[in-house]
Amino acid sequence: MADTDARPPEPRADTSAERPRRAGTILGRLAAAVREQNWFAVALEVVIVVVGVVIGFQVTAWGQARADAATERGYLRQVSADLAETERAMADADDGARHVERAIYRLNRAFYTPDRPPRDSLLVWIGNAAFGAPRRPVLGTVEALVATGDLALISTDSLRSALTEYLEDARAEIDTQARFEQTRASAEERLRRRVDFSAPIKAVLSPEQIEGALGVPLEETAYFDGPRRSPLPFDVDRFLSDGEARHATEQLVLGTQNLRRGRGRMRRDAAALRAMVDAELNR
Repeated sequence: MADTDARPPEPRADTSAERPRRAGTILGRLAAAVREQNWFAVALEVVIVVVGVVIGFQVTAWGQARADAATERGYLRQVSADLAETERAMADADDGARHVERAIYRLNRAFYTPDRPPRDSLLVWIGNAAFGAPRRPVLGTVEALVATGDLALISTDSLRSALTEYLEDARAEIDTQARFEQTRASAEERLRRRVDFSAPIKAVLSPEQIEGALGVPLEETAYFDGPRRSPLPFDVDRFLSDGEARHATEQLVLGTQNLRRGRGRMRRDAAALRAMVDAELNR
């Protein structure tokens, strides 16, 4: 027979000591402390929260600072490489332009000497004077720093200013170089109107070089071998007495001198900035 006196167990009272243990979260503990008016516990929980937030911000800031420093060094290494490449390119251009510049100066001098140079020599000078390739500083990394706003990652104020100034000066130098390249191009065009350039080109380049540059067989061009006539028969006395030819040669001299000076400035500016960048990297 069932025990009629059996009673279901009564729920145990939820004591204030057990409630904080079940409230495992900070918010739970804080709510329990407020209900119990345990202000010391409230203050302690608030301090824990604040300290945790501050530490979190400091860890994030520390991590960001490390990332920014690594990005800065990556930029500076690439800037240094770009500057070294600019120095190399300008030095190579100076070396490669020497025979062109020498030809231009000899051609210009021929207008003023009492004795006329040999026809073949004059044609060689005219042919060499027509060669030249523009050179530009390597600005990709510095331009990226400015365009993206990452210039702010450069921590040293003086270096940041130097990078900005270098970019402005280099862009101005590029514009100056372009003007003097146009001066040269215009002078060469005026010479071509007075000289059959197939003759001077044949005097300074081999058939293989001419054919390689044109991309077609030599016999199909104005540079073919064998009997030929010149549409502009070259006469030394007439050429050296032509005022337009002399002026065109003077413009070649002007353009050539200023292009070399500009390359020198770009080379020196790149070397000076690279010294600053490398000093920063070596700190």
